[in-house]
Amino acid sequence: MLFRSRIAALEARYHAHAPAFRAHPRVHDLRILGSILAFDLHASARGYLDPAGARLQRAAFARGLYLRPLGDVVYLMPPAATPPEVLDDALTALLAALDDA
Repeated sequence: MLFRSRIAALEARYHAHAPAFRAHPRVHDLRILGSILAFDLHASARGYLDPAGARLQRAAFARGLYLRPLGDVVYLMPPAATPPEVLDDALTALLAALDDA
C-alpha cells in the first residue's frame, strides 16, 4: 500500500505542474500515468532522429537534471521514493531547460 501512495504522490505533483507544461510552446501531447510524465517536443519534423531531444538533454544537464530523451519524446520516471520537493525541483529544471534548448 505504501508503494501505491508514493506513486499517487508523484502523479499528483505532475498534475500540479501540468498546466505549465501544457502552456509551453515546445511541449506537445503531455501524458501522465502514475510515476511517468511524457511529452513530445513540438514542431519536431524528424521524429526519433531529430536533434531537439539532444539539445534538451544538454540544457537539462546544465541545470542538474539528467534526461535521456528518446528522439523527440521526453520521459520522466523517477523512483517511487522520490520526495515531492525533489520532483518539484526536477520539473522546474525541465521547464527551464525547455526554454534554454
